[in-house]
Amino acid sequence: METIEAKQLSIRRAILVVTSITNFSNTFAASALNIAIPHIGSEFHASATAVSWIVLAFLLTSAFLAIPFGRLADIYGRVPMLRIGILLFCVTALLNVFSPNMPVFLLMRVLQGIGAAMIFATNTAILIDAYPPEKRGSVMGITVAAVYVGSACGPVIGGLMTHTFGWRSIFLLITTFALIALFMTMLRLHSEKPAGAGEADNIVTVIARLFKNRVFALSNLAAIFNYGAIFAVIYLMSIYLQLVRGFNADHAGLIMISQPVVQSILSPIAGRMSDKRQPALIASIGMGGCAGALFMFAFLNEQTAVWYIVSGLVLAGIGVALFSSPNANMIMSSVDNKDYSVASSVMSTSRIVGQVAGMALLTVIINAVVGNVPIASVAPAAMVLNMQVTFPVFAAICCVGIIISLKRRVGKAT
Repeated sequence: METIEAKQLSIRRAILVVTSITNFSNTFAASALNIAIPHIGSEFHASATAVSWIVLAFLLTSAFLAIPFGRLADIYGRVPMLRIGILLFCVTALLNVFSPNMPVFLLMRVLQGIGAAMIFATNTAILIDAYPPEKRGSVMGITVAAVYVGSACGPVIGGLMTHTFGWRSIFLLITTFALIALFMTMLRLHSEKPAGAGEADNIVTVIARLFKNRVFALSNLAAIFNYGAIFAVIYLMSIYLQLVRGFNADHAGLIMISQPVVQSILSPIAGRMSDKRQPALIASIGMGGCAGALFMFAFLNEQTAVWYIVSGLVLAGIGVALFSSPNANMIMSSVDNKDYSVASSVMSTSRIVGQVAGMALLTVIINAVVGNVPIASVAPAAMVLNMQVTFPVFAAICCVGIIISLKRRVGKAT
């Protein structure tokens, strides 16, 4: 007969697996789509500005709804919310396969963003609640690594599938991953006793209380600046490698894999380090690496050597890995367990707000430099000029984030 300790360990492992799969699925979808964007834009005859909404529609919806869903999860139950989110993510991914035009495609991305918001609001909260404080950095390092494994597989698998079967095949694979996560959630995760609406504070009160915490506030602000600065790298590099350098989607994916592979390897290590050393300092060093990579990319042109491109991606990977796990550990370790879903939602929203702000700024720059023309018609020289304008701006934003990160109290996550 299974002991209580063995059962608890089994449940913890199931939660870790589900969290890792959902994290993997979201980032795999994003990175695979980045590779497919030129093909989607070409099939739907969309402009360079319009295709940016493939990313923005998903991110804006996730950012807007993550915190409300997080509070609802704290009140009524996190596991049911997670199940609904995975189901919606799965169904909309399948419907994306049959999108006949850009408006329908974008509508599915909005609905997919709703499902993702439910997932972001609950999966990390469930994980943190299941593990003791001294293990949080380690398990978060594993789940963050899953994020970057998804980012690593996305360009390669997405590029290969787009080149061989077309971009719609990507969504069939995303549907499969979501189904696996859904079945595991139904079979292995049990609904916890919810707080109940009568026992819950107003969401505004909860968020205000959380942001009075210096570590929580500055860690989320640092995340906004870091993700805002670094998010556009993969998007721009996908377009640069295919439209400027002439690589096929699969070859571009093989080059771009260098960044997420480094992130996948280093994230668990960074997570363990944050359990024992100064996480604020580790995260700040990571942001320094991101800033350095962005400055490197400002010098790309139509003849830049592949080794230089890969070196910049590797440096970006080191920077993101050193920032993400320690910063997440600081955020989640600074709040009480009754507020884990809201804290997780705020953390996800901070990341998404940064990504949205970065994409919005990138869209403005693209529109100013390249113009509102079909992406397939953009001249290589115009795209290079766009990158030479964009990357220094993002590097400066990252430097501001470093200053914010260093203002946090130095010490172990508690």
